[in-house]
Amino acid sequence: MIPAITVTPAAQAKVEAVRAKSGHPDACLRIAIAGRRGGQFVYQLDLVALNDAPPEDLVVGAPDFRVLVDASSPQFEQLCGAILHEYYHQNSRIHRFGGGLLGLGALICLLYLFLNRATRGYFQMNLRLAATMALVAGVLLILLITGLRLA
Repeated sequence: MIPAITVTPAAQAKVEAVRAKSGHPDACLRIAIAGRRGGQFVYQLDLVALNDAPPEDLVVGAPDFRVLVDASSPQFEQLCGAILHEYYHQNSRIHRFGGGLLGLGALICLLYLFLNRATRGYFQMNLRLAATMALVAGVLLILLITGLRLA
C-alpha cells in the first residue's frame, strides 16, 4: 500500500529553502512516525539523500520533489490500520444509506400503487405529491439516522 501524501506549495517551498540552505539540493524529505502522544501520532521529519535512505522506505512523489516514508516502524502499521478502519467505517455508512434509501423508495412505490388502485386513480396527483414528499422526508430521516454528511 503506497501512502497518499499531499504536500502544500507552501510546505514544498519551505523544504526547498531548507534543502538549498543545507547544501543538499537533491535531498528528499523523510517522514517517520516517532511515536504516539495523547492518542496522536508524532512525526519526525528529516532531509535525507535518496542514496542514504534505508531500502525499506517508500518513495512517494514526483521526481523533482520526493518524500520518503519510513515503513519499518510498528507505528506505521498502526497508522495504516487506523486509516483502513476509517475507510471501511465510511464505506459501511454509505452502504447502509443506499440500502435504506432503496428500501424506502420501494415501500413508497408499493404504497402508491396500492392506494392508486384502491381509489381507481381518483387521487392520482395527490398521491404522487404525497409519495414525493414522503421520499424527501425519508431521505432526510435516513441522513439524520446514519449521520452521513452532505459536504
